[in-house]
Amino acid sequence: MPLLIMVMGLPGTGKSTLAKLLTQKIPNSVLCSSLQVKRDLGYQRFSDRRKDRIYFELKQRINEGLANKKNVIIDRGICRAAARQEMLELVFLYHYQAFILECLCSVKTAERRIRQRIKKDKLINDPTDPRVHRRIAKIWEPIKVSRRRKNYPPVAYLQVNTEKPSIAEVVVPAKLSRPAKQIEKIIQDYWQG
Repeated sequence: MPLLIMVMGLPGTGKSTLAKLLTQKIPNSVLCSSLQVKRDLGYQRFSDRRKDRIYFELKQRINEGLANKKNVIIDRGICRAAARQEMLELVFLYHYQAFILECLCSVKTAERRIRQRIKKDKLINDPTDPRVHRRIAKIWEPIKVSRRRKNYPPVAYLQVNTEKPSIAEVVVPAKLSRPAKQIEKIIQDYWQG
């Protein structure tokens, strides 16, 4: 059964690095990145009035991957619980195995990583102002995944500390333990490599 992996976290926590790694290591995978959508649309700056267009395009790409039975890896810092739930609805529609990977690290490490980013061109890039981490942290809603939800496929939730490196299995239903171990092994091999 195909996988849908939502890689989330605050800016500078390692979402994009982890999402790219998983896309490279998991066969038949497609990466759906909100940053890439913004770049493909030719945006030089982000604005709230463009949010709906970006989200629509991202959902189109995710749906295309799901419809083609690809393993879909989403790289997006989804701050709001309602938006996360909307993404999970796609899993239920397509009967995928769902994983939420939350990337974590200290504020100091995230801000250092953000400062080290290089602006590549005139199109929108990852933020280079470390204050963005603290701004988004103020609106970040904690990730909550219940162990059992009636009439819903299981969802696994792993916390990936990209600073220490460690992985915590917050919620891993029995049906998802094997693919969860495979995802963990990919991450651990990368750290040791």
